[in-house]
Amino acid sequence: GHSRVLSISAATTERVKELMGRLKKFAEAQPDEDLPALPEIDFTKAGLDFDSDDYEIISDPAYPGQWRISGSYIEQVAKMTHWEYPEAVERFG
Repeated sequence: GHSRVLSISAATTERVKELMGRLKKFAEAQPDEDLPALPEIDFTKAGLDFDSDDYEIISDPAYPGQWRISGSYIEQVAKMTHWEYPEAVERFG
């Protein structure tokens, strides 16, 4: 087997301290790397910092019963929505 494999038990905590000691030793042995500078973020208009009442409802006679809602706030909410979840889709239903 591999010499770095260590069987432990989360239920009984058997050999957990040994594992943590090995992990600490491994982490301390890693070289310090210079990380790139963090990018500048403009927080003047971040997240949902829009007026939620500023929107327009558009209907197209070619598509009866369908509407398009346009506005900075609702479009930002739509971008942040995980559409693969039914609960998220219901939010717009």
